[in-house]
Amino acid sequence: MSESGVATELEVLEFSVGGEEYCIGLEGVEEVVRMDGALTPLPNADRSVLGVMDLRGRTTSVLDPGVAFGAGGSRASAANGDGVEYVVVLSGDDGTGTEATGWLVDEVNRMVSIGEDAVDTSVADGPVRGVLKGEDGFTVWVDPGRVN
Repeated sequence: MSESGVATELEVLEFSVGGEEYCIGLEGVEEVVRMDGALTPLPNADRSVLGVMDLRGRTTSVLDPGVAFGAGGSRASAANGDGVEYVVVLSGDDGTGTEATGWLVDEVNRMVSIGEDAVDTSVADGPVRGVLKGEDGFTVWVDPGRVN
């Protein structure tokens, strides 16, 4: 709750990686783009780094969040089955020296406003900010600033 005693509304972007549901705060998202073209692999990069792409003149590192989340790889778009991949471009500098960073996700589900009291923070640990309980199960809220 805010200092005035009114529940704060939070906006999140829900997406799927490896068949699991995740979300991040909308303030951490610059844009969502459809993956067009191939990635350029980076030799000796961490296994979560899929490569780089040119996004309107900006070098953008593309990461597989499934590796960082411990959910396995998401590269094949297994969840949506239509062969379409999306990159969630994150706001801010991640310290890698590239201009932007994005996560390759299987599916972008929706943007939603939730009450702060709908977030269970008792499971917050590492990159996990908390979980949201929905009709179809849990959505794990991750903090991009804490994902390795």
